[in-house]
Amino acid sequence: GAPAFPIVPLLAAQEVEVRLGERKKDYAFADTIEVLSPSPYRVDPPCMYFGECGGCQLQHAAYLYQVEMKRGVLEEAFRRIGRTDVVPALAPLGPQFGYRFRGQFKTAGEGIGFFAERSRRRVAVSRCPLMVGRITVALTVLRGLGRIAPGISEVQVATDGVEAVAWFPGVRFDRRLVDRLRGFLSGARFED
Repeated sequence: GAPAFPIVPLLAAQEVEVRLGERKKDYAFADTIEVLSPSPYRVDPPCMYFGECGGCQLQHAAYLYQVEMKRGVLEEAFRRIGRTDVVPALAPLGPQFGYRFRGQFKTAGEGIGFFAERSRRRVAVSRCPLMVGRITVALTVLRGLGRIAPGISEVQVATDGVEAVAWFPGVRFDRRLVDRLRGFLSGARFED
């Protein structure tokens, strides 16, 4: 049958050529080879990493259409999992970009970023349009962390918009690591 939740959301009134990949019982994965007839809801994704980074999957759709797609996914989940047609009211529309005050990033060597879609491959990013400015500053400051502390493969950053904090899940700190981090951060600029 047709997938209830396409992994790469197709837009209404669009025709694409795809290459089928892994098949599951109720759905399959497919890669878009070519957009033959674009949807009227299609827009140019504003993020330079869209399509490679696994963080966003809807930036190729106009914002109000993205909201409708998400509403449809929520309604389907309530019907399928909750066995009800009653769906809670959604919050009023917020900003399309610059609204995330927390990020979880993967580090390796000089790069910091996200995993690629359905992969453990890291995609280094210099900014993420979903994040507030302080998170982008933290990305700049933390670039190269994987080189000086190879045991740190993930960093989580949160901000209140003024100050930012970073933590390293699963890392055991010893004196040497703390000294390396101090040296790494000593010359960093934390300004927007």
